[in-house]
Amino acid sequence: MTKMSYLNFLKRTKLPPETRWIIKTKSNGKVREVKHLFDPGDYTGGSNPRIVHDQETVIAILEANRDD
Repeated sequence: MTKMSYLNFLKRTKLPPETRWIIKTKSNGKVREVKHLFDPGDYTGGSNPRIVHDQETVIAILEANRDD
């Protein structure tokens, strides 16, 4: 799924509020990958915690990274 089609999916789909994602970026700051998390707790603890995002934040990040 491309970045833009994933953005459209997120905009038109109401997901449960506890749904979370992580966003991987390239060295230049552009979005490389968006991963939907089934158990966000696995990603927030441990020695290498990751920032997890809610639906509105993911939409905002993807819109800011548009290649228009």
